[in-house]
Amino acid sequence: MSLFARSFHALRQRFAPRWLVLVLDLGLVTCALLAATLLRFDFRVPHHEWMVILDFFPVFLGLRFFTFRVMRTHAGIIRHTGSADALRVFWSVTLGSVAFAALNFFTIQLGWTSTYWAPFSVLAIEWLGSVVCLIAMRLMVKWIYMS
Repeated sequence: MSLFARSFHALRQRFAPRWLVLVLDLGLVTCALLAATLLRFDFRVPHHEWMVILDFFPVFLGLRFFTFRVMRTHAGIIRHTGSADALRVFWSVTLGSVAFAALNFFTIQLGWTSTYWAPFSVLAIEWLGSVVCLIAMRLMVKWIYMS
């Protein structure tokens, strides 16, 4: 048996630690935010918009981390993922996105800033990308374990 085959077989026999699943989830939503920003501005993002996204990024990552922990999206065994895990991911991302939209709205209404933290269109595209990527990643891992 080749080294690759042995490594793959060993990986299939073990569980991914929860922290690794959480880090992968945060990495995927970060990629979704980047892709959403690029798509929103047709791959020509103005410098001032990059500054807005960079200011928003710590809040984004912190709130996504919080919702993932509260909803325990990382706690399930991914090889046995199912519709309950997909719903948990969906609600976690949805609650986070609603919170981002509320923060956007209240920062303007309360006069904290004169601009939104992140454009609503970026938030909508990021929501869709995050839900699809997170569920697809879980299904792909399940498929790898099944084969």
